[in-house]
Amino acid sequence: MKGKTLQNVEFSTSAEIHTITLHFRDKTELVFDLEPGFTVFPTYADWKTGDWRPIKRWGALRSRIFRE
Repeated sequence: MKGKTLQNVEFSTSAEIHTITLHFRDKTELVFDLEPGFTVFPTYADWKTGDWRPIKRWGALRSRIFRE
């Protein structure tokens, strides 16, 4: 993409597909197809003293798309 001039950026989302498209002035485009997902890092902590102190941490919990 080096040297290309960006014309505009488009974000599109629907029930089936999510994309970010970079449109260039030379009528080419770069498309990023996105798959939604998340990772949660659970931590149980104590704030009784006013400072955060971790009590227990668990392993990462990943949404289904990251487990496949």
